[in-house]
Amino acid sequence: MGKLFLDALSRLQKQSDKKCIIVGEGKIGKILNDFWALYEDYFHAEAFLVDDGFRKQKSYRNLPVYEMTEFLQKENMDDYIFLNTVTSKDSGSFKEELVRKGIKNVLDFNDADMAIEMATEYWQKYFESKGIDISKEILEIGEFIFPNPFLDTVAKEVRYAFLTDVRDLVIPVWIGDYGNCEEGPYETERCKIDSGDIVIDCGANIGISTANAIARNCEKVYSIEPVINDSLLNCQKLFGERMSLHLLAFSNYNGTADIYINPDASNDNSIYYIQNTLVDKKTVNVTTIDDFCRDEGIEKVDYIKIYIDDLECRMLLGARETIIRYSPKIAIFPSLPHNVGAFKRKLKNIIKSCNENYIVEYAWNKMFAYIK
Repeated sequence: MGKLFLDALSRLQKQSDKKCIIVGEGKIGKILNDFWALYEDYFHAEAFLVDDGFRKQKSYRNLPVYEMTEFLQKENMDDYIFLNTVTSKDSGSFKEELVRKGIKNVLDFNDADMAIEMATEYWQKYFESKGIDISKEILEIGEFIFPNPFLDTVAKEVRYAFLTDVRDLVIPVWIGDYGNCEEGPYETERCKIDSGDIVIDCGANIGISTANAIARNCEKVYSIEPVINDSLLNCQKLFGERMSLHLLAFSNYNGTADIYINPDASNDNSIYYIQNTLVDKKTVNVTTIDDFCRDEGIEKVDYIKIYIDDLECRMLLGARETIIRYSPKIAIFPSLPHNVGAFKRKLKNIIKSCNENYIVEYAWNKMFAYIK
């Protein structure tokens, strides 16, 4: 175990008479629960706890997920110790908020370095159990190849992004193991990349979806990401002319926008959803998919993957001509933290307005659209 986590556990063991509740079902909360599975004889959580309206699922890996009001109404707070994994709010002010609700026994488990320690150990053991070598420059999992995120030289924000996305974007697709899956991959049996496809990866982040497209033998993938990182540059070297990297954000206008950056986790960067961990800012170029395709001379689009943090509706409006002309398969992670149902209906209406023959389906926490 890492030193940071051992220090946290020493604080926890002083209250061993309490049952543990993980506050927050985000990336770090899931890392903590996964890590404890390695030491289940010693550690155990009773449930996840989230603010009202923010529950995405009723359970995660057999642990129930409770909303705040539901939990407070039926439980005695003195029986529990609460492990705060929330990063979207300042820890001090969030603890004050919890105290006002009657929750006083709170320990912080939301440090990014601690999360990386836990996730690294968990996934190293996982890959070793599958006979996958994580010591080489390139990580190989079946047809999937990727700049190895476990190397000591890899930047913290890149490793964090890989270790929190691998459960959904890599393991199910290339190992066929859905046991760790929660948000799901960007493919279904009827909506996935085929050999020879032209792919647009909107929100490429560190390049996992781009690598998936290459492994599916696409003809070319246009990787769109407004904030560069070493992993994307290494992917470009690895994949050569089959990958075209563009430092852009997609919306329904041409111009610029400010993007807010988490220096510890590149998959948290956001133009729209500003939270506590986004401490840096830069101005990035913005365009539409329609204009991008014209400027690049793209003559067909077969598949569009979209993860752009609550700007999906605007991006689709800026892709109307492309969708009407090429009828691409579309995979979206609608990442709005609340009112997801209304958001999905809005996305569906935009897609169907381009072509009423689109079939819209849902799997895991993803949305898929395709034409038979």
